[in-house]
Amino acid sequence: MKPHAFIAMPFGSKPGHDGRPIDFNRVYAEYIRPALEAAGLEVFRADEDSRAGDIRTDMFQELLVADLVVADLTLDNANVWYELGVRHALRARGVVLVQGPRPNQPFDIYTDRKLNYSLLDGAPDPAKLPAERDALTAMVRASMATSTRRKVSPVFQLIPNLEQPEWRRLLLAERNEFSDAYDSWSSRMEVARVTTQVGWHA
Repeated sequence: MKPHAFIAMPFGSKPGHDGRPIDFNRVYAEYIRPALEAAGLEVFRADEDSRAGDIRTDMFQELLVADLVVADLTLDNANVWYELGVRHALRARGVVLVQGPRPNQPFDIYTDRKLNYSLLDGAPDPAKLPAERDALTAMVRASMATSTRRKVSPVFQLIPNLEQPEWRRLLLAERNEFSDAYDSWSSRMEVARVTTQVGWHA
């Protein structure tokens, strides 16, 4: 099972800080998704889910169990900031921040590392896209390689005695298909782990 990435970003066309529209669907399709897939991750964005049910349940599930969350901070989008805050509260690690052009940086994440991407006529700049996509792939790989050691959540950084919840055992009040699939995968991994240990000791 591939590592799982959840993307927190605006959908469709939204006005940028200069008033000109930005096509975030193209940002996702041409920049974010292929960069993460090149890093070996399975990529999910909430608007791709065609299942019936409460989209907020699925969103909380993803923010809880995803190996990586990528947040696009180009706009001051309330949904994206909320989702980033939930992830920072639940998990100490596994966040990558990206952004297109913006005139200033919000104070609370001013010092956080962010990967910038370029736009041309409201879409990824084709002249710079290959290099910027490769840079995102490299950042994702580096983040995944250090995901068990370095805390990126400011909540867990600034409250050193705060312990991350045992998120693998947390269940949402409303289960969904991803919950069942994750449980099935976890069970198979535990069987494989035990079997390997028994075989090694034999």
